[in-house]
Amino acid sequence: MKKSGFTITEMVVTLSILAILLAIGAPNFKEFISNGNMVSNTNGMMEPLTMRGWRQLNVVLLCI
Repeated sequence: MKKSGFTITEMVVTLSILAILLAIGAPNFKEFISNGNMVSNTNGMMEPLTMRGWRQLNVVLLCI
């Protein structure tokens, strides 16, 4: 009769590998989130400037 499921050894090995990967990836993920926030903030500051520039360009084009 075939048994299904995992042995305790398989579970320990799998969880150990997962813990190692998380320990390696967590600092990189934190830096990735920080860089994403910086880009988002920069884009937020630039948006009003670019929108104003497009409005001025549209006014110039309508006057031509």
